[in-house]
Amino acid sequence: MKASSLEVGQRIKSIRQSKGMTLEDFAKLINATVPAVSNWENGRNLPNNERLVEIAKQGKTSVNELLYGPSKNYETMWRQLKEQIENVTNDEFGNPAIQYYLKSFLEIMNKLEEEV
Repeated sequence: MKASSLEVGQRIKSIRQSKGMTLEDFAKLINATVPAVSNWENGRNLPNNERLVEIAKQGKTSVNELLYGPSKNYETMWRQLKEQIENVTNDEFGNPAIQYYLKSFLEIMNKLEEEV
């Protein structure tokens, strides 16, 4: 999946603005030039990996979220994981040892769900 430079730029700008910083201040903070930050924010190009790590750190987010946006809905992912585990544990031709451990894991997941 290719990151959209425009969307990444918007997220970088949002991080900078949330810190109440000017382009100059933010550039100094991450050891970059003002034109580089401006280019990123306007979607002209993307920061290198080192800068992505620093920007994500400053924004208290992950590089993955900086590049691709918020993760999928965790509730949906949780439900899909449970369904997959249930499918494996109910497979009559499945490995009994794996099924036993997955059933135990499913029980833990259900307990965690009750606590939330």
